[in-house]
Amino acid sequence: MSDRQWKLVTSVHDPILAEILKGLLEAQGITVHIVREGYQAAFGIANQPGVHIEILAPDDQVEEAKQIIDDFHAGKFENPE
Repeated sequence: MSDRQWKLVTSVHDPILAEILKGLLEAQGITVHIVREGYQAAFGIANQPGVHIEILAPDDQVEEAKQIIDDFHAGKFENPE
């Protein structure tokens, strides 16, 4: 059995952004797990302060995942055309 542990990479309030980040990280070879918390998440209510979505990665991929997310927010994945 692996000794990997899931660690927090980032948290967001927007489920669409969570899915975008998940797809981006997976495309870069990062294993991702999303945890949704809050009663609003149970009812599918998005973009509310009570909705807390955590993006987790194995401990040995966390630093790379954080760098990818930083690059995403800096616009490094945008198409210049």
